[in-house]
Amino acid sequence: MTQLPIFAQFDDLRVVDQFTRELVTAGQAMSVAETHATVDLIRRIAADFTILIVEHDMEVVMGLARTITVLHYGEVLAEGTPVEIQANPRVQEVYLKT
Repeated sequence: MTQLPIFAQFDDLRVVDQFTRELVTAGQAMSVAETHATVDLIRRIAADFTILIVEHDMEVVMGLARTITVLHYGEVLAEGTPVEIQANPRVQEVYLKT
């Protein structure tokens, strides 16, 4: 069973920090099946809580999030839906290197 590393929790909020990297830091890459299981777990938790995710796996972020806030050196660079973020020229320049 997948266990989600909850970084912090408050009344109706759960904070999850780089969950796809959890096994990588232990010397193992998270498998595709493990990533899918973890994403499914987050979706189930999100039915009852707001989830704040800090994550660098953009495929996972784009598949999970309804709203994304992109930070750059501690400042908000952009905020919007996954489609809006992917189309944002500044985000593309800074993070997506397009």
